[in-house]
Parts: sequence; C-alpha cells; structure tokens
Amino acid sequence: MALTTLFVEILIIGTISEIWLFLILLSFISFDPNTTTFIIDSIYKLSAFLIIPYLSITYSLGWLVNFISERIFKLFFQKKFRDKIFSDAGYDYYNARGLLFQKASSDVMQDFRFDRHILRISRSSVVNFSLITIFLLLNYDKMSTSILLLCVLISTSFVIVSFYQWKAKYKSNYSKMLGIYKVVKDIKPELIITLK
Repeated sequence: MALTTLFVEILIIGTISEIWLFLILLSFISFDPNTTTFIIDSIYKLSAFLIIPYLSITYSLGWLVNFISERIFKLFFQKKFRDKIFSDAGYDYYNARGLLFQKASSDVMQDFRFDRHILRISRSSVVNFSLITIFLLLNYDKMSTSILLLCVLISTSFVIVSFYQWKAKYKSNYSKMLGIYKVVKDIKPELIITLK
C-alpha cells in the first residue's frame, strides 16, 4: 500500500512537471492548428503503445523534481525549522529519528509516512508551480493577456498555498516527532544522546 501511494505521489509530481516542460517547448516551437491536431491524433492512435514509456518518463521526472526540491528546501529551511526544534530542546534529530524507527508503533510510523507524502507533494508543488509561473511569463507573446494573467495568478496561488502547507506540516511533523521521542526515550533511557 505504501509503495503504491508513493508511486502515485511521484507520478503526480512528474505530471505537474510536464506542464512547465511543455511551456519550455512552447518557447522554441510555434504550433499551428493543423500540426497540433495531427500531433494529438497521432498520440491518441498510439496511446496504447505510448502509455508505458510515458509513465516511465513521468515517474523519472517526478523523482528528479522531488530530489531537486528536497535539496533546495534543505538548503534554505532545514536549519531554520527542523534543526532548531531539536536543538532548542537539547536533542539530536538523527538520534531521535533512529530511536523512533526502532521503537515507535506501526500507527505512529504510518502517521509519519502520511506526513512525508504531504511534505513531498507540497514541496515539489512549490518548485513546479514556480517554474510554471516563470515559463508562462516567458511565453507572454503566445497567449492573450487575460489568459496569461489568469494562469499566472492561479500558478502563483498554488506556489503560495503549497509553501504554506509545506511549512505548517513540516513544523508540526517535527514537533510531533520530538514529542513522541520524549515519550519513547523514557522507556530506554540509555539510548538517548543529548547535545553538549
């Protein structure tokens, strides 16, 4: 079940990424109505043969965007949020995580896995919709001003909401982890490592 959820999650991230990839393509290629119709008809006729390669590319792209977004967010926000929560309490995050993975109940771990899904999707959505906004603006001459403004407004709203969701879930996830660690560590006090 967890692997299926992860697979779908990465496909969602990859599918959203394809929007900004299409906008990059649109920057270099001009599509006339006849060519567009021909391409859509060809894809439709070959869809049974294209589904596996399409899913493979989408899945790979999803993991790539997930990795890039994780690196960006780690660089700018990890010390500010996660590390601060644990250092302010006088504990080491990696020790807490290791103990929880060993000792926490399956329900607690399921809850953490669910939080990780939300964090990955919201973090990747910030990156994806930021790129969509940028490439929409770079294609300003390819669409009407009203459609462009609407699309930019929608994608910018997704950036803001996704970041807010990520930040709220990130803070609550690690605060919850610290709280559970404090409970679990008392069961095996010899496993705790406090910061000097």
